[in-house]
Amino acid sequence: MSNSPGNPSAKSGRSGSRPGLGPWIRRNPVFRFFASLRLALLLLGVLIVADAAGTIYESEFSAEVARAYIYEAWWFNLWLLTLCLNLASVAFSRRPWKRHHTGFLLTHFGIITLLVGAVVGRLGGVEGTMTLFKGHPPASFLITDQREVRVTSKGQEAASFPVRILPRSPSPERPVRLGLLKDGTEVWATDYAKKLDAIFTPVSAATGKPAVKLRLSNSLMNQTIEQWVMLDSEDHSALDLGLITIQFKRGQAVSGTSPTDTQALEETIFGFANNPDQQVNKVVRGGTTDTKVILKLENDRPMVIIRRAGQEWTLAAQPGSTQALGKEGFSVRVENYWPDFRITDSGPSSISDQPNNPAVLVTIQGTGTVAAAAIQQDDPHRGTETNPTNAQHMGEIDLSDQQQLSFQLKPDPGQKPVAGPVKLNQPIATGWGAWTLTVTDFLSTAQENTIFRPTPKDAPPMASTASTEGLKVKLVHGSDSDEEWVAMGWSVDYPFSTTPNVVFSYRAVPLPFGLQLTQFEVQRQEGSDSPAGFKSTLLVTDTEGRNYTGSCSMNVPMNYPAAFWRSLTGFTYKISQASWNPDNLDQSSVQILLDPGWSLKWLGSLVICSGIFCLFYLQPPRRTRLPLPAPEPPPKKKSKPKKIPTHA
Repeated sequence: MSNSPGNPSAKSGRSGSRPGLGPWIRRNPVFRFFASLRLALLLLGVLIVADAAGTIYESEFSAEVARAYIYEAWWFNLWLLTLCLNLASVAFSRRPWKRHHTGFLLTHFGIITLLVGAVVGRLGGVEGTMTLFKGHPPASFLITDQREVRVTSKGQEAASFPVRILPRSPSPERPVRLGLLKDGTEVWATDYAKKLDAIFTPVSAATGKPAVKLRLSNSLMNQTIEQWVMLDSEDHSALDLGLITIQFKRGQAVSGTSPTDTQALEETIFGFANNPDQQVNKVVRGGTTDTKVILKLENDRPMVIIRRAGQEWTLAAQPGSTQALGKEGFSVRVENYWPDFRITDSGPSSISDQPNNPAVLVTIQGTGTVAAAAIQQDDPHRGTETNPTNAQHMGEIDLSDQQQLSFQLKPDPGQKPVAGPVKLNQPIATGWGAWTLTVTDFLSTAQENTIFRPTPKDAPPMASTASTEGLKVKLVHGSDSDEEWVAMGWSVDYPFSTTPNVVFSYRAVPLPFGLQLTQFEVQRQEGSDSPAGFKSTLLVTDTEGRNYTGSCSMNVPMNYPAAFWRSLTGFTYKISQASWNPDNLDQSSVQILLDPGWSLKWLGSLVICSGIFCLFYLQPPRRTRLPLPAPEPPPKKKSKPKKIPTHA
């Protein structure tokens, strides 16, 4: 067959296909795959499930979790891109377009426009919060929920590196390289902790303030609390535990008296294998020794574990066994062991040789400083009583002009305050139940310093500031390297020649205007103090010094700039009321959003609605085809009569 003008099948190289789209693309397997209805149903089904999962994540956890695992995940973006290709392929597969394709094309074009607007808003938009205070100068920085590490070195501009914690946070096994500074320093994130303890740890210096390290211990509760306190410090001059408060003050030296001098201590302690957290103490001489006794069975052999002053010793549970406890002159002696301990009329005894209820009795001896005699019990099988009231225990560590330390303690109600000199690492029986106080270190001149450490799950409570999240940042410059924990909102100086300073914080975005709170109002429900609404009156100052006053309240945002075309196109900052502080009505938090894809989202939504309207209401009426008449049956053939043969 020749390609002649008279051959209709040879026009434009098409053979039996609709004009406007070549047969080569219709037969292309890639185009047929993206234009298939099965792919569209699969894409829409997965998107519905993903949106439902994102809603659940946001309600159960947070919006950050939903974004990290769903909305900003790579697979979700790839899925949206595939959906756009599917919609475009289906639209082109209908070429040449007819009038009745209008609603179909508008619907597909609207969905694509809506998705493009969402991407533009995510890439070019800004969203964050700002806390304002009445009477303060205008604020022009917006705090977002994106974390970053900012490094500032001497003679260089500050460099910022974004940090992603979800869906995978940095770890020692999988560190993340954040970037490179201009001087060749590599910046790594090597670990992340949800909670860091901010521990006040002063460092010795040529000039500064005196500081002492205090340790409160309770052997019965197996609890130890340590904290540095600094003289004349605004935030760290006392160890405050609620019921117990010990302050560091200036005072006069206190000479030793009979109840406070160093003297012999002797204490007997019952330990039980079936209940290692409990023990029975009895002070024989002086005061408590602040010792924990644990009885364990190792390969059916009873062993005694002694814990004191942060150290641990182990010895066999055989009567007469002894063990020296460190260099402070304390020792332990095993008095008796019972495999099946019971209390009878004649005293402690064992009712069998089987280790059903093992118990041990030990004696701890040594010398120490005693502030008040421990409370004695008539029954040796009862523990030391604790303070039955909720009265606060007060104590002081005093520093004289001669750099001598002394203490003053107010024991339980009914007992007189006691005082005496302080000797390092000598426990002081406080008279507050089984609590002992020890001054473990003293710095005559020190500078304030705070270190951060991850909060262990099973660690004893430490006196520290509120926990916060933190990132472990490592800097590598040639042969020098150092890594430190950096808490959120804090800065750390690294010991390099360029003195780099590292800050871990949420990203702050500068705004082209300043925002100031002039008035905050709380509308109350009639007849009650319950809040019914909030309203913030704001003063906006642009870069040229012009002022604009507006207000935002619940569900009624404020737009700046307020030009109609900016509001229509989305190139305006929407300022909404976010939260408030009931204890301070001069404080207000606002949320600020800039979404350049807002107009595309609205345009896409309107086009989708128009397409649906065209599909259902503007379709041209279809012509009713009359049924064709039934074909007439073919005429029957006439049969010829058979000839009957005749016989002559």
